[in-house]
Amino acid sequence: MGTRILELDTIQYPGSSNPEIQVGSGTVTVPTGVNVDINGGNIDATTIGSSSAAAGTFTTVNASGAITGDVTGNLTGNVTGDVTGDVTGDVTGDVTGNLTGNVTGNLTGNVTGNLTGDVTGD
Repeated sequence: MGTRILELDTIQYPGSSNPEIQVGSGTVTVPTGVNVDINGGNIDATTIGSSSAAAGTFTTVNASGAITGDVTGNLTGNVTGDVTGDVTGDVTGDVTGNLTGNVTGNLTGNVTGNLTGDVTGD
């Protein structure tokens, strides 16, 4: 049995104020109010939430570019690049680079480089 191809310009369904799903030119337009449930496959080279951002729930996020915004929860893995903002919680591992700002808490390990400011503790 050979390949079968079904070509449609419009799929209509009842009960909607905009009863069409438009398919064409590599784009699928789904009317507002229609939910899309994707349970497999890949979504490649596509911005999700570009016109109306919402929350996402993931098991793993892999990023090859910048991550912008607040990160809440545990972060496991190496961080390469600049970190701008406050860090609250434990940092375990090596820190290489300049540290500017206040440090509150215990510091365990070797410190190499210049130290400017007040140091208190044992």
